[in-house]
Amino acid sequence: MANFLIQHRIDECKHKSPNKVALSFSGEKYTFEDLWISSNKLANVLTNHHVKRQDRVAIYLKRSAKTVLAMVGVLKADAIYISIDSKTPLKRFQLISDDCDPSAIICDSSTIHKVIDYVSQQHVKSTIILYDDIKDENIELKNEIIFKDQIETYPSEQPKYKNIDTDI
Repeated sequence: MANFLIQHRIDECKHKSPNKVALSFSGEKYTFEDLWISSNKLANVLTNHHVKRQDRVAIYLKRSAKTVLAMVGVLKADAIYISIDSKTPLKRFQLISDDCDPSAIICDSSTIHKVIDYVSQQHVKSTIILYDDIKDENIELKNEIIFKDQIETYPSEQPKYKNIDTDI
């Protein structure tokens, strides 16, 4: 039986055509190799920070290629992503987050302050993953914030995820 999960298809394409462009957005281009490496690193970050199978992960990024990389990384961690546009007002973001109760929130420098406001007001226990550099070094939270340079240190090997078709 063929694999129909997007993360498996990307793995197949990486092996067949690693240098072929898989993703292009506003001048940014990622090959299947790039997509595979970046999504694996993020998947490993998520699984190493206790995101488990079927956990929900909020992706609160401005529209970019990194949004797609984050989606694939969440899928490779065997989790479920909820994509929230960065232009979403804080109140709406809070309602969506309250509803989905994410184990982790992936954000960037344009959304980190909304995420911090939400986390500090609601006392949630989501891991915050910052997917780009941040200038604010004085942010203090009880939640763990994972910075981009930490993501870069994670291994790019295939994360250990299970095939939903065969796993119960």
